[in-house]
Amino acid sequence: MARNSNQLADWTLGSKRRHSNDRRGSNHSYQRSISVSFSVYVDNLPFEMDEVWLRQIFRSYGDVVDVFIPNKRSSRFNTKFGFVRFSSRAEALDAVQDLHGILIRDFRI
Repeated sequence: MARNSNQLADWTLGSKRRHSNDRRGSNHSYQRSISVSFSVYVDNLPFEMDEVWLRQIFRSYGDVVDVFIPNKRSSRFNTKFGFVRFSSRAEALDAVQDLHGILIRDFRI
């Protein structure tokens, strides 16, 4: 389902680098790996939405690294929001393009 860039303006796609085995100040040799993930901000979630349910919706688009729904509510209409983190940018963009504007229990995400 193709969408134009104006329709995707409400979605946020970000990236984050995570360093593992970071032993600063150590004289020992080590191998340092860096993993990059891409986060999608999802707004207007139903009140019943939990991290398991959100992961199930997005997992068909790729490797979901993490899902987070904070306890805070969105200032817009007092709804929930969350973040879904993918291992690749292409997977995140596919999810945004296909899921933008779908209805979940009368809430358009």
